[in-house]
Amino acid sequence: MQLRKSIVLLFIGLVFLSPSAFADQDGDYTYSVSSGNATITAYTGAGGAISIPATLGGFPTVAIGDNAFYTKATLTSVIIPGSVTSIGNFAFYDCINLTGITIPNGVTSIGNFAFRECFALISLTIPGSVTSIGNYAFESCTGLTSVTIPDSVTTIGKSTFSACTGLNSITVDAGNLNYSSDADGVLYNKDKTTLIQYPGGKSGAFSIPGSVTSIGLEAFRYCTSLTSVTIPGSVTSIEPSPFLGSTALTSITVDAGNLNYSSDAGGVLYNHTKTILIQYPAGKAGAFSIPITVTTIGDSAFEDCAGLSSIIIPNSVMSIGIAAFQECTGLTTVTIPSSVTSIPMYAFDLCSGLTSVIIPSSVWSIELSAFAWCESLTSVNIPSSVTSIATFAFVNCFGLTSAYFYGNAPTIGSQVFDGCASGFTVYYLASSTGFTEPTWQGYPTAVFDPSSTTTTTEPTTTTSEPSTTTTTEQSTTTVPATTTTSVNTTTTSAISSTTTTIELCTLTIEKSLLPLRAGLFARLRRIVIMGTNSEWDRESQITIDDIRTIISRVKDQDKIIAWMIIPGKLIAKFEPGTKEVRVQTPGKEDCTGEIIIE
Repeated sequence: MQLRKSIVLLFIGLVFLSPSAFADQDGDYTYSVSSGNATITAYTGAGGAISIPATLGGFPTVAIGDNAFYTKATLTSVIIPGSVTSIGNFAFYDCINLTGITIPNGVTSIGNFAFRECFALISLTIPGSVTSIGNYAFESCTGLTSVTIPDSVTTIGKSTFSACTGLNSITVDAGNLNYSSDADGVLYNKDKTTLIQYPGGKSGAFSIPGSVTSIGLEAFRYCTSLTSVTIPGSVTSIEPSPFLGSTALTSITVDAGNLNYSSDAGGVLYNHTKTILIQYPAGKAGAFSIPITVTTIGDSAFEDCAGLSSIIIPNSVMSIGIAAFQECTGLTTVTIPSSVTSIPMYAFDLCSGLTSVIIPSSVWSIELSAFAWCESLTSVNIPSSVTSIATFAFVNCFGLTSAYFYGNAPTIGSQVFDGCASGFTVYYLASSTGFTEPTWQGYPTAVFDPSSTTTTTEPTTTTSEPSTTTTTEQSTTTVPATTTTSVNTTTTSAISSTTTTIELCTLTIEKSLLPLRAGLFARLRRIVIMGTNSEWDRESQITIDDIRTIISRVKDQDKIIAWMIIPGKLIAKFEPGTKEVRVQTPGKEDCTGEIIIE
């Protein structure tokens, strides 16, 4: 990262003690005491059906702390005593065999991710004392079939019931002043202008009411039985990833009178002018030709479209979004048009059926995990324009035997070709510079002659219109200005000179591990890490959700406007004027990091 101002300040994280620090033990429970009240910080018992005691060490049990029962797979049911008033962040996260929980009247808050991925949870009553339900609190509770929200609730966080694939109804008490539901069991704000959550287990078609102006974050995510959606003319805002993982969805129809969004005859969602392709329905099968009006393919626009067999990307497309074609397992060939200069992170990740990709000579950058796990690729041509290939770009492409480079050696990240076929070789021209023999960056090398009839030729600059034509490679290439890219749920933006960038943790990611999937929380991958803080054990485990925990525990978290994961670093971008940062890693003490003023 280049500093625009030479100001580098050493930042020592403001210490949050780990949950077990200075804690007491009473039977199976570790707890801390404050003002004469006990907070459960950890559970060490055998699991099964448990009843949490009302007192610990003679002190009333008033809170279930953050991570207290985190990933306790042996728990089957829990009775919480009436003395408890709060359930902390990640309190019962990933308790995968928990079938029932009794929350007493008296609990006022349920924390972020509190019951996330409690897949077996089938019984839940939210008492009338609860006022706040945190972000992702019940996400991926696939066994839940119904939820009733009492009139006391004033705050429901982001994606609270997202990916609950068995959920058929969300019912809000008629007396609630902040939220409401309809006869279909759909969750809205009180005046039904914002659609917050469509129940993930409902099947068939759905028409959004005409009162709705905004579709919330992940509102239809993993609604796996939803077949079609009609968007009225009143909708002015659609939050990111609204239909991600809705694999039965075949049509999104936008009212012709809508001034912000549109659809085509095939049920594909665009902005009003059809310059941005927002969502291709994941349940559609067959070939698709992107209209020549489109200049931008949105983030995750085709993700999980397993039935997509071929795609024509026209030369009008200037930008392909993050994870745009991720896990399109039926896609076999792709020609990237010459209008594109960068292949973004996860663009074709997990496209296991992809056998051929043509990268044009306009491309200068291949980003993180762009073609990771493309198991059917056997060879790839890297044009002379490419100056940068990021970490994991072709990791675990098990069939990949060769990569032909037509220019000088690019800057390359770590593990770019790890996990490829036995005998994988990097081929380069005799006139190229930067390559070495017998290996380059740890991969075997060999010189090749492009004029030989037994070798491949450099990819030409292509024009991928519906009637495909090709031209010769341009003699000049575009060299981009150096930028730092940060990822949020909506955009990828360069860090400006007015922002503060915090390196929250420095992580050493070991070889032969699955690639991180930044910003995509639905599919977690567990990795082994070792960090700069001595508290990190070499066998410690961290997931993408742990990273989200880190973000959630930063002071002034609402000021985080973007974040990204790059090899060895987790970086958050803050609004101008942010002066103090606190960060706690899950179950550990704080990391030491840098504050870099750009």
